[in-house]
Amino acid sequence: MNENLTKVLNNLKKDSWYSKLNSINTLGGLIFQNHYDAKISLLSLIMELTSSKAVVQTRALWAINNILKQYPELSYLAFPYILKMADSKVVATKNIARDMLTKPGMRYTKDRYNTILSKELYSSDVLVRMNAVTKVWKIFPTDPNLLCTLIPSLFNDNISYSRDDRFMQGLVSLLVLQSQNKEVIDQFSDYIGIINLYKNFIREFNRNEVIYLLNSNDSKDVVIGLTLINANPEKVNSEIIDKLLELSRNNRCEIFLKYKAIMALSVIANKCNPVREKIINILKRSLVEEPNDLYTYLTLTCLKYLGEKIETEKYIKSQNELVRAIAAQTSTVNNLNLLNLYDESSIINCMSIMHRLTKKDVPEEIQKKYINQLYDPWSYINVKRKYSYMNPKDVEKTLNKNLNTWKSEDWVSKVITMIDLGCKLHNDPKQYSEESIQLLKDSINDSFGIVRTEAIWVLRVALECFEDPFDILEEVNEYIQPEVVINDNNLLVRLNFILLLKKFNEILSKYEGCEDRKEAITAILIDRALNDGASIVSKTSEYILKYEYGIEIDKEGIDIEYIIKCMETYPYSTTPLVRYYLKNKVSHQDKENEAEAETDGKNDSSTSESKNSEEIELNNYTIEFLQEIFKNKKDCFEIINIFHILDLLDLDDEKTLEYARNMVELSSNKFLETKSKIIKKLLNDINWTTRKKGLLYISQLLKINDDYGNLFNDELVNIALFDDIVELRSKASNLLNKTGHGSPKIDKRYAIAYLFKSTSMIINGLKFENIRAVEGLYTLYLRCDTVKNMEDILMILSKYRHSTKWYERVYAYKIIEKLVSESKIEEYYYEIISWCTEDMEDPVPVIANTCKSILRIVDHFEYYAQEDEEDSFKERIKRLEYYLMDSDWNVRVEALNSLREFISEGHYSYIEDVIGRLQDPHWRVKTTALGILSDLDYELVVIALPEIINLLNDQSETVVLKTLITLKKLANKEPRILPKIMSSVEGIESYSTWSIKEEITKLKIMNYNYLKRN
Repeated sequence: MNENLTKVLNNLKKDSWYSKLNSINTLGGLIFQNHYDAKISLLSLIMELTSSKAVVQTRALWAINNILKQYPELSYLAFPYILKMADSKVVATKNIARDMLTKPGMRYTKDRYNTILSKELYSSDVLVRMNAVTKVWKIFPTDPNLLCTLIPSLFNDNISYSRDDRFMQGLVSLLVLQSQNKEVIDQFSDYIGIINLYKNFIREFNRNEVIYLLNSNDSKDVVIGLTLINANPEKVNSEIIDKLLELSRNNRCEIFLKYKAIMALSVIANKCNPVREKIINILKRSLVEEPNDLYTYLTLTCLKYLGEKIETEKYIKSQNELVRAIAAQTSTVNNLNLLNLYDESSIINCMSIMHRLTKKDVPEEIQKKYINQLYDPWSYINVKRKYSYMNPKDVEKTLNKNLNTWKSEDWVSKVITMIDLGCKLHNDPKQYSEESIQLLKDSINDSFGIVRTEAIWVLRVALECFEDPFDILEEVNEYIQPEVVINDNNLLVRLNFILLLKKFNEILSKYEGCEDRKEAITAILIDRALNDGASIVSKTSEYILKYEYGIEIDKEGIDIEYIIKCMETYPYSTTPLVRYYLKNKVSHQDKENEAEAETDGKNDSSTSESKNSEEIELNNYTIEFLQEIFKNKKDCFEIINIFHILDLLDLDDEKTLEYARNMVELSSNKFLETKSKIIKKLLNDINWTTRKKGLLYISQLLKINDDYGNLFNDELVNIALFDDIVELRSKASNLLNKTGHGSPKIDKRYAIAYLFKSTSMIINGLKFENIRAVEGLYTLYLRCDTVKNMEDILMILSKYRHSTKWYERVYAYKIIEKLVSESKIEEYYYEIISWCTEDMEDPVPVIANTCKSILRIVDHFEYYAQEDEEDSFKERIKRLEYYLMDSDWNVRVEALNSLREFISEGHYSYIEDVIGRLQDPHWRVKTTALGILSDLDYELVVIALPEIINLLNDQSETVVLKTLITLKKLANKEPRILPKIMSSVEGIESYSTWSIKEEITKLKIMNYNYLKRN
């Protein structure tokens, strides 16, 4: 920053409003040479918007507008403040602000602001995160997508208070989401915004200056003083502590300043032992003296931060949800019996109770009470027993409506729908419909973790109230793969799933020959008890093992001898034990290194060298450990899922990488398939940090083998070209390059800058090729539905669909698909049909599939057997037979589904076409054909029985599973086939997949009962 600009900014801070105006006018007339100077000047001007003088506000808005003309990508910094100014009581200020909001840069900022906030919610800077939380409340209180990215972080921040900054964010998050006092939250939001602005100009800690700031009549000065104390608690003296106590007790003091004063006292007490007890006693006394619920909540939260417990039970019984939530955390052992999940409908309160009841000091009696409450599906969050008595007609109406609009529904609507579905199943277990099953499948695969949670809850309800729950489990079997679900990034999904498995284990206990499945369930519970990152899930798993299975895990006793012994007797539990042992070793070493560095006072370079040597040592230890297991059991990698161990290894070390590759070669392909499904689940999650985690897993796999990237081509293309987060686009693009497919180079600077360019500039740039095509096409994809002149768009698309770069062609067709879906270019359908017909066999799958999708939308390439007055029955059948031979498996599947309708109308001659598809090269087509045959009478499909049995040896486990289900359905219709098929069924008992083993067990039970009767 040059000296002249520094001087102008210093004059801006003077109290004289004349000096301020002069500085504002100067800043508004400058041409900034770099991004940094513009940003600092903009932030300084934004602070002046809090001035009480209207003339300062209006001139500041004028200067801000001039800076944003030069750097429109900085609009996101000014947007929330200008939005507030648009509601100003000063007419001139209000008019200027509203006019600024109509400018292109501000409009684009508004469209993208939810993405900006979702990034800020996970910032490494606590003030940025807290400010983002308050912006959510003030700007987007009803945006479900934004709230869904907020909720996971709230769980983590409010349940784990290991870090000061996370504790503070959690505190603010709770207040923002649950307080009913709008005036208080407005104060919180404004002051947090002030802190976030001032942090860019905060000065060194000076005791005299801090005392001056605390005594100021200007609330902004007090906030700055309190912020300095929070950042430097070890530098305070008794005079500052006395002033903080005075602030915390001042009834005329604004609630936010009280909160900051209490928080500062807590931080001081945590850092300075001599005053710790004194401050704790003061805080406890203030609980009695201050009856205000919000003040009580703040004080209890600070006591929780200091590790204190409260003896009295009155806060647990408070009418205020916020107070009850924090009281659960601060309650003593004597009061734990008062905590009851049935009494809470607030998700935060339920989480708080769960967290407290899974602590080490909880007695066994309370542990049993807690776990028994969890077993009941109707004690679950957001669900009350009163819902189970809803009007069935209203429920059915809602379910049918949402079945057709599921993809466009927000997550709140989906959650309510799933609760309704659970109630419907509870009211009338026998009358569940195909629509209900489809909703269940859709919700299990939903990108929102909280919706997936409700789907697992519905299955829990089904297990509780169905006489024979196997039917509904069969319907969703391929969607519920235990190792995938139990590694879901959402802790509530995992929690509900272990409760589902516990109930399923009870059901299996009623049947013979299910020991293998029960052992697999036990192994999953052991895995979660040892390896789950959320204490709620891990401790709940421990409780289930302890009280339901009589298993208490001795974590200290897990060593190599114990693991080798388990490989013989409990093979399913081997991977969890190995992972825990190695992870514990790494974690223990990390703690030792941190303690040693802190004690010795090592500098960064020596600490880094020490860390590198420790990583090599840990790698060597891990290799030796696995070699020892391999020496004792040569087929250990058929039992141990090495892909769950890779993330514990430093694969940048050549020796470790070579050994990892050897281990992978010895491993079963089923482990890679499982890992890929887990990663795909992460890549499709709505939360960008979860997608980032999936990309990190892929980067580890690519170090082993570049070809593994082909498993995730569709997901990587989707993220690289269309993700909202530039960072993720760049990572995915780099991964695509490593797989040899080539991809665009994403430059963050250009990517962000283009988002704030005008649409006309983007269109002209693409037409005349004077801008970066990738970022231009990405921006056009986001805005194409708002463009009025479609001729310009078609001209651009016509050019880029012929590009030699596959990703530019993808953008062209994805833009067409978006415009066609919204009926924006109906007059150009002839050209579009011609283009798509020409490129529907493009070697790039995403282009070919997009072309076919477009043709479906425009009704040119019809896959469905819909009524058409001009199309005869024979012509329709002929067309379906043609589609059955199409090179695209999606087309063949849709053709089979159309044939299903004809067959159901009595045209049984077409069953032969379905049987013919049992030999299809694609597993999805085979399973579709099997599904059609399984629904028909046995006499109609008996001719296909040999071909169905042959599919038991198919390479796809999904096909094998569907074949077993089909044979079971046919055996229910004609039990006499059981002895004929059992030899083939028993021939595949070596499968380790639990769902396949489960179906084999059911058929064996059916055969046993049949032979017993006859």
